[in-house]
Amino acid sequence: MSDGGKNSELSRALRNIEKTLQSIQEGVAGLDNRISSLEQKVGQQDSFQQGNPLIFSRVLTGTLDAIREFENKQGQGIVAKDLARIRNVELPTIYDHLSKLEEANLISWQRGTELGLSPHNAKFYSLLQREKQLADIPVLMSLPDYVTPIAQAILKASKKGVSRTSLILKAITLKEQGEKIWKDAELGNFEVLVDDAIRILLRLVLISLKKYPNDVMYFVKE
Repeated sequence: MSDGGKNSELSRALRNIEKTLQSIQEGVAGLDNRISSLEQKVGQQDSFQQGNPLIFSRVLTGTLDAIREFENKQGQGIVAKDLARIRNVELPTIYDHLSKLEEANLISWQRGTELGLSPHNAKFYSLLQREKQLADIPVLMSLPDYVTPIAQAILKASKKGVSRTSLILKAITLKEQGEKIWKDAELGNFEVLVDDAIRILLRLVLISLKKYPNDVMYFVKE
């Protein structure tokens, strides 16, 4: 074979090798694009699962506002079922919102049995940071007459708190002093009136309670 034929054959072989390498490079580039696309999709799914912080914060704010509005209108906390209906979302979604709001120390809850509300075993959710405080004069003036001295006794106790027993003793003192409503109350009705006054203050989320083996302590809601 002449040198010209050998060179021609070698050139064809080199061109074939070049085409093969080019094909491999294109295949690798295509594979890189597919991997990049898959990584982007996974990233988008993770972002969706974690939730857009801005959107999610707005959603939580909406739930918080719904709790605030219900409290202002009804004078008590709200159960998850009613909140889900108001927000028009599924109950598991509302429980997720409530859990995150509770973790952020924005809301708290009390059982219906503690508030004299039904369902007795349900959790009634309320805001922790409220516009009205028990120390505010307009709030004290808006309370029923027989509730005000009980509220004042709890307010005076401040962070130390006051026991239910002490409040009943306070009621007896009010009777002896001739205070309105209390002066006409029979001895056996003191506990009923005190408990009713406490329930009103709890429903308005103006006070909180802690249970102990021998008594219950009440505190001003901060």
